[in-house]
Amino acid sequence: MFEPPDSRAWPGPTESRGAALDVAAVLATLPRRLRRVAEVLKDHSVLAAAKRLKMSRTTLYRRLDELREFFAAAGLKDFFAPARTPRARRG
Repeated sequence: MFEPPDSRAWPGPTESRGAALDVAAVLATLPRRLRRVAEVLKDHSVLAAAKRLKMSRTTLYRRLDELREFFAAAGLKDFFAPARTPRARRG
């Protein structure tokens, strides 16, 4: 059986269940437009989610920033990867 190098780095079953309940509680409090984005992003990339939701990627990234704020306010800041910063265009 594989074990992580530092078992403290991976959540155990109790922590995983607790996090899932925390996420579910936050999702339940989201405005409908943000909840829909969150639900679609569970199973799709940003590009695929934008197409599925019929919105631009720019709009989707704005909604993702709003989702980050909701989760951070609920103490789940680490649930999301850091916000992406625009890359410089190559000439």
